Amino acid sequence: MTVRAVDFSLDPDKTGYELAQRWLEQRQPGGFFERLRVEPTEVSTGRMVLRCEIDEGHANLAGLVHGGVTASLIDMGGGGAAMTLIGADETILTSDLAVRYLAPGRLDRGPFIATGHVSHRSGRRMVAQVEVLDAAGTVLAEGSIGVAIRARSAQPGEDKAGDRR
Repeated sequence: MTVRAVDFSLDPDKTGYELAQRWLEQRQPGGFFERLRVEPTEVSTGRMVLRCEIDEGHANLAGLVHGGVTASLIDMGGGGAAMTLIGADETILTSDLAVRYLAPGRLDRGPFIATGHVSHRSGRRMVAQVEVLDAAGTVLAEGSIGVAIRARSAQPGEDKAGDRR
């Protein structure tokens, strides 16, 4: 499987909401999103809905959808929701991820839908709640992510001033 490199550039003049809207228009930014076959279907302030087209490549050894796919949808849906609330000079990084699996994901029950919404914001932190459903409406998992809001100029592992964390 060939996956194109991420072409979803972070325009320093665009807010996170504007970038999310562009992602919605593009449908596929490439990279890991494309590999998992994930695309946004709805974007609003503090909320994002993602659709994951399920295929045999998502299977675990038991023939079910791998739990890592579901966990990734929680991370992507929560991160997408949080992204809509950041300024043009900011970016986000996931600081923690919690997943509760409620039902097995079956390959014949796709697509999966992940709906994320920001439930808390305080200073440079946000928390987003996410629910993942299959095409039959079965809730497969619920989870949350914590995100750190960072200056866009900071590199991973550095704070705004460039100091290592």
